[in-house]
Amino acid sequence: LTTTPTHVLCQERAKEMADWGFQVKDVGVIPQLSEENCQNFAAASQAQDAGFAIGQALCPACRFKSGCEYLRQCRKAKRAKHLVMPHERLARGDGQQWLLERDIVVVDEKPELGIAPQVQATIADIKEVAEFYRKLYSAAIPTASTTSLDDWEGSSWNDQRMDAANAAQICLETAERLIAEAAPIHKAGVHYLDCSSGHEPDWKTQQALYKIMSDNGIQQPPAEAVRLVGLIVSGATTSIAMTVCGKDKRTKLVTASAVVNLNGKSVLLLDGTG
Repeated sequence: LTTTPTHVLCQERAKEMADWGFQVKDVGVIPQLSEENCQNFAAASQAQDAGFAIGQALCPACRFKSGCEYLRQCRKAKRAKHLVMPHERLARGDGQQWLLERDIVVVDEKPELGIAPQVQATIADIKEVAEFYRKLYSAAIPTASTTSLDDWEGSSWNDQRMDAANAAQICLETAERLIAEAAPIHKAGVHYLDCSSGHEPDWKTQQALYKIMSDNGIQQPPAEAVRLVGLIVSGATTSIAMTVCGKDKRTKLVTASAVVNLNGKSVLLLDGTG
């Protein structure tokens, strides 16, 4: 497995491997989502912006799934002996799954972004994330006006909604803990926060959360803030720091740092300097 900072560099590395003697069929590149390879691109982009892994949240129930060019390219890349993908996929659920199937990992250029990604967002944006998950939670749980609780618990879809409600609650509580810890801090400088993780939702729960968001017209918050909360919930974070800055010292910027689990892998780090 080789990872690089961008999709463009992934393509360049694949071409270089061909020049080195690799057969084309033995090198697979994870594709970049686009209008050319995704017939449901608008919805997929919306899901990504809301922090969902589209392969988990959207693709399983997509009406274009059977003839999807994006999924075909992903399957073809996954079957190759050598897989190339962007750094940021390492920290995502689907990237971690592909990582498990590889013995050697080459983190090419800016390795600190590949194995120790950082995500930044302001407290103001994190407040929007809290409101987003509050709405998801409210939309996921049963109400007296729709059905009785006994009837609501009876079907597979409603079981998924219950799981989605629990996942939304975990994300909401994580965002609220961040906000609460940041509230009394006003001194300029860097401050470290303590925020425990929850449990990252599985693909069925992601699918249910996305469906609830779409069905109820819930607008997604800033993508980086969603990623930050998701990173904490996944349990991958090693530190969470907040910088108080700005002329009025009211700007609070939170940085979450994580480390990708590479246990048992042979790892080669390349810094791009030759």
